[in-house]
Amino acid sequence: MTSSLVLYGVFAIALATFLALINYKPWATKRVFWGLTALRALTFSVLFLLLLNLQYTKNTIELIKPKLSVLVDNSESIKFINKDSTALELLEQLKTNAELAKKFDLQYFYFDTDLKFSDELVFDAPQTNIGKAISEVHELYKDEIAPILLISDGQQTVGTSYEYMANQFEQKIYPLVLGDTARYTDLRIKQINVNAYAFLDNTFPAEIFVQYNGTTDTTSVLEVFSGAKLVYREKINLSSENNTLIVSPKLKATQVGIQRYSARLRPLSDELIISNNRKPFALEVIDQKLNIALVSSQSHPDLRVFKSMVSNQKNYSIQRLTPEEFLKSSKDFAFVVLYQPNPSFADAYNFVKENNINTFTVAGPETDWAFLNRIQQHYAQEINQYKEAYQAVFNTNFDAFALDPLDFEDFPPLQSDFGSVAIRMPHQVLLYKSVGGLETKNPLLFTYQAENTRHAVVLGSDLWKWRLKAYQLYNKFDDFDAFFNVVFQYLSTQKKADRLRVTYEAVFDGTEPIAVYAQLYDENFQFNPNAQLEIEISNPQLDRPITFSFVQSESVYKAELSSLNSGTYQYQVRTKDRKFVSSGQFEILAYNIETQFLNANYKAMNQLANTTGGQLFLENQYSGLLNELLKNSNYKTIQKISKKTVPLVDYKWLLLLLVLSLATEWFIRKYNGYV
Repeated sequence: MTSSLVLYGVFAIALATFLALINYKPWATKRVFWGLTALRALTFSVLFLLLLNLQYTKNTIELIKPKLSVLVDNSESIKFINKDSTALELLEQLKTNAELAKKFDLQYFYFDTDLKFSDELVFDAPQTNIGKAISEVHELYKDEIAPILLISDGQQTVGTSYEYMANQFEQKIYPLVLGDTARYTDLRIKQINVNAYAFLDNTFPAEIFVQYNGTTDTTSVLEVFSGAKLVYREKINLSSENNTLIVSPKLKATQVGIQRYSARLRPLSDELIISNNRKPFALEVIDQKLNIALVSSQSHPDLRVFKSMVSNQKNYSIQRLTPEEFLKSSKDFAFVVLYQPNPSFADAYNFVKENNINTFTVAGPETDWAFLNRIQQHYAQEINQYKEAYQAVFNTNFDAFALDPLDFEDFPPLQSDFGSVAIRMPHQVLLYKSVGGLETKNPLLFTYQAENTRHAVVLGSDLWKWRLKAYQLYNKFDDFDAFFNVVFQYLSTQKKADRLRVTYEAVFDGTEPIAVYAQLYDENFQFNPNAQLEIEISNPQLDRPITFSFVQSESVYKAELSSLNSGTYQYQVRTKDRKFVSSGQFEILAYNIETQFLNANYKAMNQLANTTGGQLFLENQYSGLLNELLKNSNYKTIQKISKKTVPLVDYKWLLLLLVLSLATEWFIRKYNGYV
């Protein structure tokens, strides 16, 4: 409290006393007037204090301990390596450590595919997403001092790998590794990429990722079976240096429906675990005739290339049309090839937009970019008079769909416009432009989705030269045609006018969460956020159908089905009033990815610790971990001082005192007959 406040207070009381004395003159009257004078002085004092509203600054001291987030892996892999009891013991030691509780504000979480705030650890989760768990905790305490203690075997089975996300984390991370860190000889199929659908009698690509853990050179055989039938075999060679391999077999879809395959590696003689030497996969085979419109206002050898690429695909029928003929056609096209658009395409573009048709745009030197930039808002080319020849570079990070890359560096360049392209939609680049052997960041072929439609864009012409070069390299057109047919398949999703739309994987192979997504639209095809949706699941092994409710997340509804066992299921998604219904089928493969690891991922966990400035500890180094946390001078309790301006006296008490003073004075005057 400052001296000025005291001075103001004393002055207010002195003035109040003076006025009260002048008012009653108690020295010249009866003794009762001295009491009335005191009450009147009190009244004036309260009024003056209220008018002055005297305030002072109040300091509040708060001690804030650094947070320590403890993340415990609740996946089945912990139980598989017999470390579930170890994890529980370590967790109990942390909870009962008084020194740790005194220094840190301890926050306990467990995780599988999601972060949980409970401490119910049962180690039965079928998948693990370590990166997501760390990210969510980091986001919770990003503005505080909050190191993270990660208790895990480090084996992540879904999501973006945490070791590549480490540089995004500002908090220090201390991995406490569960499991054996010794390296055992192991050969396994890490991952298989395959598209969800294929057309009957067509070939489709698969990507099989093989990983080897060992110190010597080794040889094995990769085989792919369809049922009991061997459909592919390849001898593979691996070493400690070249320990990963991608095998890309081309398989044929021979029957309609869900077609199941199994990829198998012949075990090595000294392998301890061979269950990860095989991995099933599947896709849905469709027997459907799809129409493609090839729209062009000019003649060009590329037009013949498009017809040739689909000539051997019995599921496709392609028709060359002018923009005017396209508008008059009565066919229902799966997608439209728009070859080097110009102003004569204006009505065609409006028709495509109104009818939600997928497109494959070829934009070469004859394209009118002023028109194309104006007629659509998804991308724009810098306009100038210069042309350039660009070679293609395959983007190895492309993952919109699986395909087998070609040797594009040996292909002749495509003719294109010089300048950059601004893409205004979320997109994926399949091919980048290259000039003089230098890769640019400008796309040559990219894909994107917009308003429930899919699109691919090639920023160049002379595709016919590519096809001829492919024949020179491979002595056949099949590889080149297969590459683009995969793109065509991506674009061949039929437009849907259904107000209830259901999205799901035809086959769940254990690498992604088992879930079905749905969207319900109103009569104007705007998303309905108030829908009540449910899904009924049935199969012969169930005594009766099971019903799950959908939960809304932003602009989609999600039904979590992770409790289902392997098998083939029929589903029916519907509104509660059953006005809208959609049915289908999916399969859950019998594959437990959490039982494919024999030891801990020491390398990734150590990289995570080093990148974030933390330190890695083994399960038998618990005392060293405690010593690091307790003695680390970076983790100190912070004294936070909050300053707040408050009234010298609460006005509520002053008002109460004012009322009591006036009431008492009035009562005395009344009692003595002065009123």
